[in-house]
Amino acid sequence: MTSTVLMRRRAINWTNVVFFSAFHAIALLAPWFFSWQALGVALALHWLCGSIGICLGYHRLLSHRSFRVPRWLEYGFATVGALALQGGPVFWVGGHRQHHAFTEDTEKDPYSSERGFWWSHIVWLLQPQPQSFDFKFYSKYAPDLARQG
Repeated sequence: MTSTVLMRRRAINWTNVVFFSAFHAIALLAPWFFSWQALGVALALHWLCGSIGICLGYHRLLSHRSFRVPRWLEYGFATVGALALQGGPVFWVGGHRQHHAFTEDTEKDPYSSERGFWWSHIVWLLQPQPQSFDFKFYSKYAPDLARQG
């Protein structure tokens, strides 16, 4: 689908551009600071924050409510998810629920694959919708979490 709506350029979020650029530039220094112990810690943190925090906590538990846990454990999963630097629970869950609500409507789907591979994986963060980082906007999609915060 190549409508003018999809091709419209959005303002660049320079904070995110600088953060992602710096993060990857610093990674270029890794060969000079390599140790097996540091690699082990990095892999463990990647698993903890990505698999447990994002996949299990933000996605399965908070976005889809696929299972139930005590409130203290829910907060623990949310905290570990936040350590992955993908945004707080209301932002992540609200965006994911918006994505599912508007999967067929590419203008309202924040990370539509109709806009291409790069858009759906990273560019949506670099050229976001104007409301992309607005707590009140995402609270509409994640009111259960917004009430807790």
